[in-house]
Amino acid sequence: MKRKEKYSGLRWYLPSYFKDNLAKCRFEEGIIIYKDEQPLDKNWGEKIPHIDFLIQIQFPARTTTMGSGDESEIELNWNTEVILDLFYPNTKETKTIKTTQGRLFTFLWKDNFEILHGTEPLLPLLFISNKTINEHSISDKVSIGSVG
Repeated sequence: MKRKEKYSGLRWYLPSYFKDNLAKCRFEEGIIIYKDEQPLDKNWGEKIPHIDFLIQIQFPARTTTMGSGDESEIELNWNTEVILDLFYPNTKETKTIKTTQGRLFTFLWKDNFEILHGTEPLLPLLFISNKTINEHSISDKVSIGSVG
């Protein structure tokens, strides 16, 4: 079985199909994020010994379009609220956190819990450009590499 590709440079496992979410800094309701690649032989809620917790986005609601991905949209999304659940599959506990899209993005990048509750991180140079950042240029700035 061919392994999924992921974005390197991020400490959390984000497969290449998250390119729009990363490029526009918008994670929406229903998205589930694993620290490492999701085990194919496990169902949601089963015990997974090597996974402490998963992230499931509860808010904002899923939209059918995410906009153009220009700088102003990215900056707007960076500071908007996101509500996520930390789900612990081995104990079935859930912890809800309210934070911002920018803090979540930075947490996925650096894997540091203090970021979720601290001061708003600066927009990374990844998003600062003369014109726009789109799904083509995101792959130029955050490389996709093979997992494992």
